[in-house]
Amino acid sequence: MARVILSEQTADRIRQLIERQYKPGDRIPAEMELAEFLGVSRTTIREAVKILCSRNILEIRRGHGTFVCVNPGLPADPFGSKDMDEEQLKADIFEMSLLLEPELVRLAARKASDESIVRMKEIHREMEDRLKRYAEGEYIPMKEFRKLDIAFHKAVIEGCENQIISRSLPMFLATCTEWYSVWTSLDFGKVLESFRRYHRKILEAVESHDADSAYRYAAEHTQEIIDIYESSGKKSRKKGTE
Repeated sequence: MARVILSEQTADRIRQLIERQYKPGDRIPAEMELAEFLGVSRTTIREAVKILCSRNILEIRRGHGTFVCVNPGLPADPFGSKDMDEEQLKADIFEMSLLLEPELVRLAARKASDESIVRMKEIHREMEDRLKRYAEGEYIPMKEFRKLDIAFHKAVIEGCENQIISRSLPMFLATCTEWYSVWTSLDFGKVLESFRRYHRKILEAVESHDADSAYRYAAEHTQEIIDIYESSGKKSRKKGTE
């Protein structure tokens, strides 16, 4: 019983250390270093790490070390989307995005801190760089743009400075990233043009704390992506009947 209690206590101490010093994706110190720092045995550290892995706070990558999960404390598929009808899931996610995201972006425009805006600008610069290189003929896979798009929207919505929203957002994004097929079915050029046009407008509106414009641009951007998706689906169905 004493060992179980010590392992739980050590897991809590490691979690507190992570919250203070580490970001999602960071590697934490090795067993020996943690054991020395926390004054416990390596066995206790090993048990504490297992506890944190079971809670989706840490993940062990064999041969590389132990890392903070991308969405600490949240399961990989929080809504059980793998068991849902794929086509209905896509429609539901688009519908949810159109209902929620413009309101969240409006809130971010009202509350975003200077630090949050700096983060948005960093991601936006990365996106602009990739878009420029792609336009100049360099091959850049769609997944790179997809990751930056998710990172940008996540950074904007985290600008809401609301703990509940910040904790809930990764659940929604985790579900969105499960259906990669929707991205590969879209008109690549139209999607990138929507990113180029609307990310800048959203960023400028948030930076100037123009909540109404932020809402409008977020709604237009989301609807445009939906239209591109629906248009791609119609073309696919038309080809299938020919």
